[in-house]
Amino acid sequence: MKAQVLVSLGLLVCSVTASAAQKCRSLDLAKLNKAIPLAAPWRTSGGGNGSCSFEGGSGISFGFSQTIDASADKAEASVGDSKKTIGADNRINEETTIGKNGFSYSVKLPSGVPNDKSVFLFGHRGSVEISGYLNLQKAVTPAQRQAAAQLMFDSMKIADNSKALAKAEKCLYFDMALIQQLLPSDDLSIAVPGPDSCVVSADSSAVIISVTRGTNNAAQAIGNMLKDSGCTVDRLPRLGKPNGIMYACKGGNPRAQILFMTKGGFFDLSFVPTQEPTAEQRATLIELAEYAAAHQK
Repeated sequence: MKAQVLVSLGLLVCSVTASAAQKCRSLDLAKLNKAIPLAAPWRTSGGGNGSCSFEGGSGISFGFSQTIDASADKAEASVGDSKKTIGADNRINEETTIGKNGFSYSVKLPSGVPNDKSVFLFGHRGSVEISGYLNLQKAVTPAQRQAAAQLMFDSMKIADNSKALAKAEKCLYFDMALIQQLLPSDDLSIAVPGPDSCVVSADSSAVIISVTRGTNNAAQAIGNMLKDSGCTVDRLPRLGKPNGIMYACKGGNPRAQILFMTKGGFFDLSFVPTQEPTAEQRATLIELAEYAAAHQK
């Protein structure tokens, strides 16, 4: 799983968490309380199809995000690539509970010493890939780290159910024919963190959508984002107002981003490639936005 795609997914999960129903569908809260009792009682702070976050008090948190790869071999290779990249600058721990290449590490403090109160974990089960974290007030022990890895493995039980796996790959807002035009690869990774969010990635590029419902002042927020983006902005007459597509931005990663309002909510659709999106790619993204608007709940 490529670093920038993980960042994009992490940001999306955070935005979903703010409005998500407080239930994790892939991990029972009682199981977490039993596995890491030091922080019990835990509470669910965000829940989704394969992305959940929990809090156990001030500075204490646990969470994970899943993506579905094209095959188990590709998931294993992806975790292996992350292990090699991260291991170049960090001391890693083997975590074979979450796959052959499963691993964990702690981010280094400015002093160069790892922050042993926080641990990040990466692994897979079948074609389901996962990244997670555990933050405590004291140093995370090997037993707690292994408990977190086991919980993450258990959360990926969908990997053993082909029907459930196929259902989890479906995104209401995405036409896969259009996705293939933007991401022409046979190695797509798909994540559906919640009912109103989807991420599809391949070769360090991603298409991301999130829909926020029942928000006040959304129209004003879109107007401000378009005005202050530092990007070229074109209006889109076939989408609900206010709207715009932003591209050729002065800062940040190369991207094209579409914001628009409908009666169903505030849509935020982004294409994040490795190079500035072409006019043809922007046109495809606009088609995808129109598809999403037509297929909203």
